[in-house]
Amino acid sequence: MTDAPVDDRQHGPSEPTTGGRRIELRYESRLREHLTAVAWAGRRSDFAFGVGVAGIIGGVVAFAVGDRATFWFPLLLGLSFITGVFGIPFYWFAIRRQRGLIGRIEDDIDDVGIHERTPLVDAKIAWDMYREVVDARDMVYLVSATGMGFIPKRAFTPDQLETFRAIVAGRGLVRRPRILRRIAVTVVVFVVLAAIGVMPILLSRGLAGSSAQVELGPLVAGDTVTVRATTDLPDGTLVALEVYHVDEYRRSISAGSPIEAELNPWVEYQYVEVAGGAFGADFEIGHWPAGQGRAVAFVSMHLQPPQVTDRFGTEGEKLTGPHVGRDPDGGHQLEFEQDFAVP
Repeated sequence: MTDAPVDDRQHGPSEPTTGGRRIELRYESRLREHLTAVAWAGRRSDFAFGVGVAGIIGGVVAFAVGDRATFWFPLLLGLSFITGVFGIPFYWFAIRRQRGLIGRIEDDIDDVGIHERTPLVDAKIAWDMYREVVDARDMVYLVSATGMGFIPKRAFTPDQLETFRAIVAGRGLVRRPRILRRIAVTVVVFVVLAAIGVMPILLSRGLAGSSAQVELGPLVAGDTVTVRATTDLPDGTLVALEVYHVDEYRRSISAGSPIEAELNPWVEYQYVEVAGGAFGADFEIGHWPAGQGRAVAFVSMHLQPPQVTDRFGTEGEKLTGPHVGRDPDGGHQLEFEQDFAVP
């Protein structure tokens, strides 16, 4: 029985001996049969089947979206798991290092169990140790809770094989169909992959601050700076819009002037609301000397309407992207700026 394959037709009697049915098998194991059994065990694994389905789906999706360079890797990997050939190279290397696995096998089978002798093993295994026996095309697989053994059908005479099947049936070890389990695993794999695909979309919607954009367009005409902006911020968003003279503002701070916009003489600001994807304001700068000006739009989450805080969070915790800064009143805010020349 063992996980060894077989050769020649040296068979013992299949007639009942003292007390019941008995089969004596004598054969030589073959490497090809070992590798066949490894592939079968791989195909039987629900985990390997699930990985295989996922790999095939991944390969097909990659091909469908135009990835002609690497789609074959998940596809071939998936096929190797579903067919069971994934484990063959590893077992082949192992069996070459332990040549005693290939050799003379003696199996004595009766209603109690199997007594197997190999160059490495002498063991008696009761039928109660097995979960099921699978009658495949060329092999008989004996599945236990901890592993799997096999007997090549070539080791049996036709009468011995019928006797063996009768013993297995009497012990209630005939394999049951696994089609429902395969369907269930396939459904689970599809659900998991679908969840993986949908999750980034849900997260991106939950963290939509990364898509918030403001394009500022300051324009100087005489003593007035007109700032017009386009944006994808929700209508009703409250924006603190300001302009300041960069050089004079820095000099005033160095001289001890306050940094607050409402107190510094080189800063002009207004609060405006977004409407129809736009906002803007006019600022008087008649006392400004020539130099560099800057327009800045701040979007704090404080005092915002629900459509804004639902999108970005009450403290701006959902904000992402390069335009996120610290809000002096706590949390995070959006900050956009654009320089302009003061003539």
